[in-house]
This record gives sequence, structure tokens and C-alpha cells, in this order.
Amino acid sequence: MIAHPNPAGGRPEIRSEKLSITPTPPLDAELADFVNTVRARRAPLVDGRTGLEALRVALMVKEKIAACQP
Repeated sequence: MIAHPNPAGGRPEIRSEKLSITPTPPLDAELADFVNTVRARRAPLVDGRTGLEALRVALMVKEKIAACQP
């Protein structure tokens, strides 16, 4: 559902839209973006620092979950 602004003011109009999404395995998407990044000589969607921070957070969550297990 998507809320669209109401030009007359007041509450936004809410519409339902059907999206066509092709499932892609995450590693395939990551590798495809890497190849496209190199070919186009552009910045990656996720840089190394952001990836490292995501890994740090994921490992911290994993530790917290393990600490709660009996």
C-alpha cells in the first residue's frame, strides 16, 4: 500500500499496487552489482566500510542471541 498526498489537503489517499518482483539470490545480486560496478567504473551500491559495519552489527546480534540461549 502506498499513501499518496491528497491535493485537496486532509488525509492522504491510500492505494494498493501490485509489484512484479523477480526473486534473486542475494549473493547473485551482490556479484552482479560488483561486475556492473567494475564495468561502469562507478561507486558500488554498498562500499567496504558499510559492509564491514553491517557485518559487525550482525555478529553482535548473533552474540546477543547466543548469550540468551540456555
